[in-house]
Amino acid sequence: MGVQNRAPCARIVASEKPEIVIVATSGYPEFMRTVGIKTLKDRLSEYVRLASAGETVLVTQRDRVVAELGPPRPGRGER
Repeated sequence: MGVQNRAPCARIVASEKPEIVIVATSGYPEFMRTVGIKTLKDRLSEYVRLASAGETVLVTQRDRVVAELGPPRPGRGER
């Protein structure tokens, strides 16, 4: 077998600081409560209380997120 040509690896010189890149790994935070539509219907007041306390709940249908239930956006009136 012959020697393969490879692109040179990037090197960081001691005097240089590495670049930091912030990357989103998914559309949602790592831990978020999820609930199926049937369970949400049966226990709606419980999930509304969670949302009013600041938690976001993902609503699923057949293991697919179809909606979010969460606290009102800042600046939204109380009524």
